[in-house]
Amino acid sequence: MADADALDVKVIDVLDPDLDDSTLVIRNGGVYDAASRTLVWTDAVLPPSTPREVSFDVSVRANAPPPPPC
Repeated sequence: MADADALDVKVIDVLDPDLDDSTLVIRNGGVYDAASRTLVWTDAVLPPSTPREVSFDVSVRANAPPPPPC
């Protein structure tokens, strides 16, 4: 079935609590649910070998703790 369409394809990403969702910019038709902090992009039909790109920008909260040292 390598040549079959994929149906109801979802790309899901949950924002980390240290990200400021008030700065969120979503591209490529995604939607954001503030209650669950979840971004979702949905394709009803995605043909084989069809590129799909999703993207968003968001800033780190000003009062977020610094990342741990490497």
